[in-house]
Amino acid sequence: MAYGRAMRQLARVCLAGIVACGALGLGGCVPSAPDRTPNAVATSRPVFESDAAALAAATKAYAAYLAMSDTIAQQGGANPERLASLVTPEWMTKEIESAQKFARKGIHQVGGSKFDSPRLQVFDENGEGVATVALYLCLDLSESRMADQSQADVTPNRDRIRLPFVATFQGESESLLLNGNVFWKGKDYC
Repeated sequence: MAYGRAMRQLARVCLAGIVACGALGLGGCVPSAPDRTPNAVATSRPVFESDAAALAAATKAYAAYLAMSDTIAQQGGANPERLASLVTPEWMTKEIESAQKFARKGIHQVGGSKFDSPRLQVFDENGEGVATVALYLCLDLSESRMADQSQADVTPNRDRIRLPFVATFQGESESLLLNGNVFWKGKDYC
């Protein structure tokens, strides 16, 4: 009986081995999934072809912003919504607050401001056709002053007429919108 039992165990082990080998062999006969290459990620066209193009677009956008900002200030803060096509909605809130201060105080700007020495601080794209551009620039207030309703000069701090600013923009190449315009507190580069 021991012999019979040993033969049955041997048969089972052999059968299991044959089944295992067959399974492995048949696995090789099953067509494997085709090699897949990752789908090419659709890359959008760059917003700007170069840093110089980003600088030029931001400089142009800032010039348009400054011209309209001067007009609103010269009119005592009237109709600040005229800046809506030049600034982000977030920055528009700050422009409205500034215009309301002019109106409350009864002051207006006389003359115009200008800027020079724009330099690219940062240029970044998000890959979806939107860029962020930041400029260092010098805001020149030498030809402007603040006046009250009697035209008396109420300009604060005339010690500095050229001020370092950082202007930030967001948007597409043809429609950069101002998203920040703040006094630079670091080393004065003007």
